[in-house]
Amino acid sequence: MSSLAKLLFCLFVTTSIWSQQDVCAGYQDSPEAPHEGPSRFNLISVAFSQADSSVLVADPQGHRFGADPSGKGTLREIARAFYEDDDTAEMDTDWPASQRPTEITIHYVQTGSYLISVTARKDGVQRLKLRASTCGKRWKKEISVPQSRKGVVYKFTLVYDSHATAEPQLVKADHAHGDQSH
Repeated sequence: MSSLAKLLFCLFVTTSIWSQQDVCAGYQDSPEAPHEGPSRFNLISVAFSQADSSVLVADPQGHRFGADPSGKGTLREIARAFYEDDDTAEMDTDWPASQRPTEITIHYVQTGSYLISVTARKDGVQRLKLRASTCGKRWKKEISVPQSRKGVVYKFTLVYDSHATAEPQLVKADHAHGDQSH
């Protein structure tokens, strides 16, 4: 077998072995990461205008993070979820100052469906900017929630795969009329 043939054979075998491995294996290790599961850079981010909306995110196990449905506090049940600082939230959107953004970020995201509830704080269109990252792959989408009245709740499901075998999918669920009092 010639040297060129040996080299091509080695490249083929190496490529075949590499393509069968987990695409996330060794992507980014962190001492803060759980011993098993996704890396730190598996994340979901939801930016919204706090002047226009309140947002609550529920993970596949039902843990919640964001504005309490009654609007009287914040739920912090999802480990490694937090509000970004103002500067980061502003950099991640191109919204005018009147729509000052707030951003919820969840690190070490597991595979599953994440329920995003958007409650209108005033009459009008509500905007969301969703971002997800998995194994170095990035996805983003900006959506407008239709014209609504204060208290109307819109629900979306973000289906996330922590192994990057499928792109995140956003599924619109439904809306319900909440407290309509002003």
